[in-house]
Amino acid sequence: MVKDFFRLAGRWVVSHSSEILAVTSTALTVTGVVFIIKDADKAHEVINEERAIRQKSKDTLIAAKEDPTIKYSKIACVRDHVTSYVRQGLKICAKEWKGLTALLFAELSKYGSYILLKREISTISAKFNALSSAFAAYRLRVAGLIGEDKEQMLYEGKEVTANVDGVDKTIPSAEDWGADFACYYNKDEVENNFAPDAATNLDTFYRVQDWVKQQLFIRRDHIVTVDEVKKKLGYNTRNKKDVGAKAFGLHLDADEVQKITDAMEQANGNISSAFKIAGVDKEFFSLTEGEIKNFLDTNSMLLQPNNLIYLPRIYS
Repeated sequence: MVKDFFRLAGRWVVSHSSEILAVTSTALTVTGVVFIIKDADKAHEVINEERAIRQKSKDTLIAAKEDPTIKYSKIACVRDHVTSYVRQGLKICAKEWKGLTALLFAELSKYGSYILLKREISTISAKFNALSSAFAAYRLRVAGLIGEDKEQMLYEGKEVTANVDGVDKTIPSAEDWGADFACYYNKDEVENNFAPDAATNLDTFYRVQDWVKQQLFIRRDHIVTVDEVKKKLGYNTRNKKDVGAKAFGLHLDADEVQKITDAMEQANGNISSAFKIAGVDKEFFSLTEGEIKNFLDTNSMLLQPNNLIYLPRIYS
């Protein structure tokens, strides 16, 4: 239990290291400024002390010009001034060491965050370019099989009838994609987290639905895949039936994200209420009252994803 906690915590720290360093940099900057202001009086005393020493040096130089018995040259005066300024700087650093140290580590944290973000952006860009190239090559192959016009219709999510290997086949529209991932939510198909009690399973089902909305809203790409949802429900997605489950899912566009953001205050932070207030319908699985009642009686129901998007189209 403890080992699992530390392993998960370690993974979280690694995956959010750039954000952690950025926050740390901000916190250290504020701390450093506070310490510098707090110790400002000590630094001011050092400045006044060294200023008095430099003034005494000037007075001695003036006196030496009027009295030949006083041996003090202009070069000696300049030397004493330079020494005074260096000593003043060192003393101020000694008095303000807490604030200066905090600011130093703030800059190091900021630089570390920049390096990590740069590396993350490079990795994401490389993956995006690879995915874009692969998808472009895939589109060319499809266009070669069914023609450019029909490939464009397929790309737009429209139903297409094309001759493939000498046989006329109907390629389903986007609305039919969910049929490929239809599954029964029961003890025979769910490997994990399925309870003997139907009410418990229904509660799990609703919590996963809320999790989907939360992830759709907070993620940078605003995407959740079929594969993720089925794993969350307890399915084993490493089978032929779920091939492609990572390529389909739900997606929020910029307008939908803004609507939900505006609705969050009215919804008191409740993500499901915010979706409802914003008028954004993004449910992987929609159930009727009759289906819910039947599930509570039988502890089994057919789930068919809807509102699915072909994700490579979003990335392209």
